[in-house]
Amino acid sequence: NKGLAWGITLAGGAVGQAVIPFAARLLISAHGWRTAYLVLGAVYLVLGLAIASLSRDPPAKRAHLQAIRDATEERGSWSLGEARHAVTWMSIAVVFCCTCMAVAVVHVVPMLSDRGFSPEIAAGALTTLMLAGAFGRMGAGGICDLIGPLPTYAVLSLGQTLLVAWFPHIESLLGVYLMAAVFGLTFSGVMTCMIVSVNTMVPARVGARSWSIVTFFAWLGMGLGSYMGGALFDFTGGYAWSFAFAAGMGAINVAIIFSFHISRRKREPALAAA
Repeated sequence: NKGLAWGITLAGGAVGQAVIPFAARLLISAHGWRTAYLVLGAVYLVLGLAIASLSRDPPAKRAHLQAIRDATEERGSWSLGEARHAVTWMSIAVVFCCTCMAVAVVHVVPMLSDRGFSPEIAAGALTTLMLAGAFGRMGAGGICDLIGPLPTYAVLSLGQTLLVAWFPHIESLLGVYLMAAVFGLTFSGVMTCMIVSVNTMVPARVGARSWSIVTFFAWLGMGLGSYMGGALFDFTGGYAWSFAFAAGMGAINVAIIFSFHISRRKREPALAAA
């Protein structure tokens, strides 16, 4: 149940991404953005210090980490070794995957605001998207345990791609909230699949650095999607092309995942021998 465990853990992040933007919107409307950010910063500081003081690694985990460090020092090498194949493919895929999701996550609020909805309603759509994402992360983790992380990643990426293309063409408020909920299930599920895929495909001794490399490229994709969504809006005067661009990036991601799956299947005999 490693996937489910990851999904439950990551669900906390989705809840935070749902609650904080909505709370920020209320604080900004009531007191202005400077006061809002001071209040949020103070809350983060208090909670962060409290959680840090209560968090402890169990002895078994400390022993495991020490064994990994000792083994690395004995080999005298920080090479990824066999993990390089998986890390390379996943790093390429997540650039396009995160570009796709970033357009919707970053631009759904301004898109709704441009249509005349109040800032609170627009922020509420993002809250709905993220709250649904908490269930998406847990559900995706469970599905990863049943059919494998890579197939789950492919299916949810396909769902994310199809939904993001449809997003700007929904006019009713109910439709927008329903779309936000369904998209939240898929996009957050993809986040879980990324982590579980890397975690299960690379040796433990290079697990942390493998995920750090993939995360680096994931955030490049998030930045690219955020920027391109706004740039295309400025160029065209609407969000249709921004979300079409997101769908195109998502389609490339799906193609890469399926190609990686085929490549990995061909390498299974060698992986099994290793």
